[in-house]
Amino acid sequence: MAKSYPWNCPYSYAEGDVIRSIDLDGLEKYIIHQRSFAPWEFFGEIASGGQYKYSGDHRGFSILSDNMIKTKVSTAMTLDISAAKATLTVAKQFGNTIRYDGETGEALKTAPIVNPEVIMWNAQRNGSEVSVKARIEGQAPLAPFPILDPISSLIDQPIVWTGETSIDNHISDGYINVSYSLIGKGFPAFESFIEDAKGTKLFIGAYTSPAKSNILQALSGSELSLSRTFNTKISTDQDGNFNGVYTKDRNGNDVVVSPATYNAQISNASPARDLPGKKFLSMKISLWVIVVGLSFMLMSCDHTLHCEKHFIPSGYVGKVTVYFNQKNGQKQYDKDGCIVYSIPKDGKCLSALPIKQGTAYPNQTFTFFELVSKDSTNQIFEFYENEYLKDTIHNREKKYIFLLSSGYSEGNYNFEYYVDYGKAYKSHLHY
Repeated sequence: MAKSYPWNCPYSYAEGDVIRSIDLDGLEKYIIHQRSFAPWEFFGEIASGGQYKYSGDHRGFSILSDNMIKTKVSTAMTLDISAAKATLTVAKQFGNTIRYDGETGEALKTAPIVNPEVIMWNAQRNGSEVSVKARIEGQAPLAPFPILDPISSLIDQPIVWTGETSIDNHISDGYINVSYSLIGKGFPAFESFIEDAKGTKLFIGAYTSPAKSNILQALSGSELSLSRTFNTKISTDQDGNFNGVYTKDRNGNDVVVSPATYNAQISNASPARDLPGKKFLSMKISLWVIVVGLSFMLMSCDHTLHCEKHFIPSGYVGKVTVYFNQKNGQKQYDKDGCIVYSIPKDGKCLSALPIKQGTAYPNQTFTFFELVSKDSTNQIFEFYENEYLKDTIHNREKKYIFLLSSGYSEGNYNFEYYVDYGKAYKSHLHY
């Protein structure tokens, strides 16, 4: 036993983790982390007309511990899947919010830490599946203008989301299925990851924030404006600790990728629509090296995604699903290096791209176009409820992209959205 558990002392209660874990019977326990963060160095300039700006968390997607990074809203809960019991252990803001002068950059005020409010439901068991849900709300500690700071809690548009994690226990067969559902306003960026008893962490959800120019639009919307579902099949040892994540290779065979490889695919993605991902930055650096003469570097550059374009048939209304890792699927790029998805008339697009090159998580730019004719297209934009309400007559006859869900399904990655007219927006608000 000592060889199998070198990190654990036989006299240790809760494996030395008495704050976050309750060791009821020594069986499987996991920690579910949910965090929302502002990925920019500064943001909020638009709300004050450029007079002020506010410190962001200045980071990308990460599984680092809370004390190593900044996060506007961070929560963690332990989930004992044997006892079907969940306990909230962290609900906190990590890192201060600072107001700066918009022109000089002078620091004007450091706000006090404002911890989030969490409403947590009891864990539920359904056969081999255990699920837990929590609604999380984080308040802005500073108002757009200093004079409004005393009433900031009254006028603030909070960060709100509800996250539900379900774990289907097949540890005896060497795996668990984790489903994570996110419903919220869709601003700013969001990440969720699961941690096992040995401290191994795996992303189970991530959401790229809209550009910071859309902050007012996103935060003033309904807390049901955004919906995403992520499904992950995790390989485990006999004690439920993580070995890696199931996916498919280029030939469609099941493979298990290591936690480091899997997590890198998400942490390298762009955390906001107006920020490049780490892979994109590294590609630009590599291309610069090529220009100065080290042309052999070209062999090490993969076709890193920094934009993608979806072309939808003329007159199409309905659900679109992109299936990745398909043997005979599409693999198209345009002259700018953007991935191109030509959506068939049935809305089911098969892509040959693997996860690391496809839309595993949103990258720098998504664009959607309707093919009006051979040489003509109309761009279709993502739907935001408050944008629709600004111009009801005009927007009722416009087509929109209603994002549905994305995540792993049966070892594969799918991306789904709905194409519909603005007049049908009420039927999509639950997505």
